[in-house]
Amino acid sequence: MEESDFCKIEITVVGLGLIGGSLAMALQKLQFKKVWAVDIDPNVLQEAEELHVIDGGFTTGKIPLPQSDLVIICLHPSEVISFIRESTAYFKEKAVLTDICGLKKKIVSEIKPLLRPGLDFVGGHPLAGREGSGFAQASPEIFRNANYILTPVYAKRESVTLLEKIIRSIGCKTVIYMDPDEHDEVIALTSHLPH
Repeated sequence: MEESDFCKIEITVVGLGLIGGSLAMALQKLQFKKVWAVDIDPNVLQEAEELHVIDGGFTTGKIPLPQSDLVIICLHPSEVISFIRESTAYFKEKAVLTDICGLKKKIVSEIKPLLRPGLDFVGGHPLAGREGSGFAQASPEIFRNANYILTPVYAKRESVTLLEKIIRSIGCKTVIYMDPDEHDEVIALTSHLPH
């Protein structure tokens, strides 16, 4: 897939906090067909629309998910699982789902039985951020030269290839492939324990 193919793809970002907002900003610059957002805060959605970060914002996934080829879920781990469980009927056939959580084993194992046939899930974790939180702190620059971990346990190769192309296009330097167990062990030692 080339960047020129991005114009055929519709994306929904779920959760417009620091990472989700930053992703939406970075994706909008890549000329995707549409970048939608789902968030519980209508004020954040309105701000993102007014800034042309998203093409439309919704407080539920009922409208954007049936159109979305890629869904990037930027929520806490337990909320990722709940969102997929509650939204499974709305996902477009053959949609690719991914997340941005710092814990992978639980998410990858609990999501697999929730996926109806044709849906694909690729665990993801951008090693990016900044001081502060929320949409007000979002910036596409946080991905510049960052590393991005993918844990594609049961994902199709084309789904992984699509994500890797997008990850590199938003400015990430390296895409690292890991087993979910290895990911959680490494992150625990390098990030969670020191904090």
